[in-house]
Amino acid sequence: MASKKYHEFTAGTPASTDLVLFGNPTTGLLKKVAISGFSNIYSTSERAIGTWVDGKTIYQKTWDIGEGTNDDVSLTGLTSAAIDTIIDCVTFGTNIINGSWSIFTPELSLVSGQYKVFTTNTNNNIFATVLYTKV
Repeated sequence: MASKKYHEFTAGTPASTDLVLFGNPTTGLLKKVAISGFSNIYSTSERAIGTWVDGKTIYQKTWDIGEGTNDDVSLTGLTSAAIDTIIDCVTFGTNIINGSWSIFTPELSLVSGQYKVFTTNTNNNIFATVLYTKV
């Protein structure tokens, strides 16, 4: 099954257990999804954090990318063979020009079955966090 990208619509920061609305870009319909433990805990280990609209477990994992390369960087282990739905991706990094933290939502690309995220060479200390379900 092809991976699907949903865009998140929330008001404020989700609490430790919250209902988050996700919009399906194909149908425009919003779905409520219960996510437990959705706090500012980021781990390079995969964590189960809730249940998606189709009943599958939502997983969260963070990758330490390091320096920006102005190119796509592979997210090791995040492959089309293992992933059913990409729910969200957010990237954090330090802006090398002014030293501030930048938070942005990159588009993931899928190249030869491997998910990749684009990094700019104006950021370092980059981390990418992805929420997904498995096949």
